[in-house]
Amino acid sequence: MLLPILGTAVLVFLGLTFIARPAAVFLVMTPFRSSWHQQALTAFAGLRGAASAVFAIIAVVSPGYAGYNVYNIVFCVAIISAAFQGLLLPFAAEKLDMVDDSQNVMKTFSDYQDDQEMQLIQIRLTPGHRYIGKRLKELNMGDVLVVLIERGDETIMPRGEVLLQQGDVLVLSGEIYHGDADTLLDELTIEPGDIRIGRRVRDIRDLGDSLIVLIRRKDGNTVVPRGDTRIQEGDVLVMNALAQ
Repeated sequence: MLLPILGTAVLVFLGLTFIARPAAVFLVMTPFRSSWHQQALTAFAGLRGAASAVFAIIAVVSPGYAGYNVYNIVFCVAIISAAFQGLLLPFAAEKLDMVDDSQNVMKTFSDYQDDQEMQLIQIRLTPGHRYIGKRLKELNMGDVLVVLIERGDETIMPRGEVLLQQGDVLVLSGEIYHGDADTLLDELTIEPGDIRIGRRVRDIRDLGDSLIVLIRRKDGNTVVPRGDTRIQEGDVLVMNALAQ
C-alpha cells in the first residue's frame, strides 16, 4: 500500500526537486555559463520514472536489503514527480522565457513514411537518362508523385516548370503495395567464370520468365538494375516470377 509511505515519499520528492537536483544542475551547468533560466528549467524537468523504479527493484532483491519499503517509496515519488512536474513543465518553460515561438515542430518525409501508407523511392538522372532536359509537367508518371528534387547541395521544390538536369535526384512518393499477388523471389549468385559476367541486363536471355528486380554487389552495395547495368562476378541477382 502506498498510503502508509505517502508522507515519506512527499519529503523525498521535495528534497530531490528543490534541493538535490537544483544543486547538481548548478554544479554541472555553471562552468558552461548556462543562464539561470536554462538551469532552472533543467532542474525542474527532471522527471523520475522507469529508471528509478528499476534501481529500486535492484535494491529490493539485493542480499543487503534491510526490509525498508524502498520500492514503494520510489514508485510513489515517480507518480508524484510525473504528475507535478509533467503537468507544470509547459507553464514553467513559459514563465522562464524558454519557449522559442520562432521554431515549428515539423515531420520529415521519414516520419510520414513510417506512419502513413506511403513509400519513398529515388531516381538519379544519370547521363543519357530520358528525363534529362524535360520539364516535370512533361513526365507521365501515373499515380507516382515527385515530392522533392535534389540538385547538388540544393533542394528544389518540384514545380511543373522545373527543367530536369543530369545528376538530379528525384524523390518519388507512391502507395505501399498490399496486394496478394502470388510472386516468388529467388536469388542467383554469379560465380567466377559465369558467362553472364560483363553482359548487360538487357542482353541476358537465359532467365526464362524471371525478372531481375535487384542486384546485390559483393561489396555490399545494392543496385537497381537497368537495361545497361553490367553483371559482375559475385553479384547476387534477386529475381521474381509469377508462380505457375
